Amino acid sequence: MQLTFQIFGTHYFINCARSNADIIRGYALLLQIIQGLVTAPILLFNPGAIATCSCVHDGFKNSSIGGGIAGLT
Repeated sequence: MQLTFQIFGTHYFINCARSNADIIRGYALLLQIIQGLVTAPILLFNPGAIATCSCVHDGFKNSSIGGGIAGLT
């Protein structure tokens, strides 16, 4: 979620820019965010792991939190 806020905040900064320097600064910030995302490790979801997850067996499946998670409903 933090990435979303960073992107929206940078987009807002660019839209509110009052000078060319501010626009350039905004796009430089956006580039830093994207470069950070590209270098971040991404873990793939393991569908088999859900069968061994204790949250499935302890009622989490029927809770208001687990109800919206794909694979738990």
